[in-house]
Amino acid sequence: MRKLIFISHVIRFPYGPGAAARMRNYALGLSRCGVEATILCLKPYESFGRSIVYNEWHGYVENVAYFYPCGTTIMENNKFKRILQNMKGIIGAIYYIIQQKKFNNIKALIYYGVSHSNMYSFFGYILSRIAKVPYIGEATEQPFVYLAQGLWKKVNEKIFWQFICKLFDGVIVISKHLEWQFRQHVRKKAQIELIPIMVDVAQYAQDDIMPENLITYCGTFNHYEEIKILLDAWNEILSDFPSYKLAIIGDKLEPNYIKIYQEVLKLRIEDRVLFTGNLKPSELAAFLKKSKVLVLPRENGLFSLAGLPNKLGEYLATGRPVVCTAVGDIPIYIKDKKEAYLVEPGNKKQFIEELKYILNNYEEAKIVGKAGKKAAERFFTIELNCKRLLAFIERLSN
Repeated sequence: MRKLIFISHVIRFPYGPGAAARMRNYALGLSRCGVEATILCLKPYESFGRSIVYNEWHGYVENVAYFYPCGTTIMENNKFKRILQNMKGIIGAIYYIIQQKKFNNIKALIYYGVSHSNMYSFFGYILSRIAKVPYIGEATEQPFVYLAQGLWKKVNEKIFWQFICKLFDGVIVISKHLEWQFRQHVRKKAQIELIPIMVDVAQYAQDDIMPENLITYCGTFNHYEEIKILLDAWNEILSDFPSYKLAIIGDKLEPNYIKIYQEVLKLRIEDRVLFTGNLKPSELAAFLKKSKVLVLPRENGLFSLAGLPNKLGEYLATGRPVVCTAVGDIPIYIKDKKEAYLVEPGNKKQFIEELKYILNNYEEAKIVGKAGKKAAERFFTIELNCKRLLAFIERLSN
């Protein structure tokens, strides 16, 4: 089968947050299905000072092929130079697609990040017409959810739903809410496929890792309110569990890191909170496995309703007990008290109670954690969902 090309302007590959993990999972799953995939990163996002800086602009990472057509992974600091760098990426992507088309080497183009930019989504359509292959958009978030309320957001949303949405031959969505939204706006012959979060369960197969007294959260510091809920909850119960620490995994160069760290200092709990910085996939799997409890507070809003956090699949795959807010599609896949401990949105008291219950009844919680791992194997494996993707592409091609 010809290769699939994943394109994005919002991915810091290979060691960025959720978007990079999803692209990597696609490529790994497809390779196990005997299909080659390449990740085309239109814009660089690396900057010196990160805990992990990857400066190889093309090649393979963990058997995943990737390519930065601008010729670098390092983002220019100067605004004018950054514009030129992005233009170089666009021109380089066109050249790359033309070269691949000469060898009839492309099966489909899948654009990740259609929820962020109308211009780049339209550019993806142009590339698909050059290649003469199906154009598939992937939406994992509510379109333009990060834009502030106002005229600019309304204009972008209107352009997206009334024009950009009609360009897709198919759309991959991550949630029921997005599926419902896109069905109202795509053209009649376009098809929609729901592919939830994915996890490479093989990375979490090692069973001889002894858990330490760690309560761990993994995510972006941009979700300030989530982490604030967690810090407040931990501050209320830490005196009851003196041997435990709260570990927070995330990129310390993100803007809200300083704000979060100041909150820790304000609460005077800096000796009970560990900031790990960003971790490579193999390091992340090992760290999650050595944690006793994994936590995922979520805000109740459109962001959580439309999305489904990739880290939930990673949490469940460890077989450790998980405390998570029951928002969006999460309750569809996970049974409360059977496979994880689900908490009502905004209910900090219940979050604290569930966390205390797990720590005080850990042998019972371990049974729930093991059932959660089976749920991950049932719904979220990369092999299962990449087979679903391939079947979807075959339907579009036919």
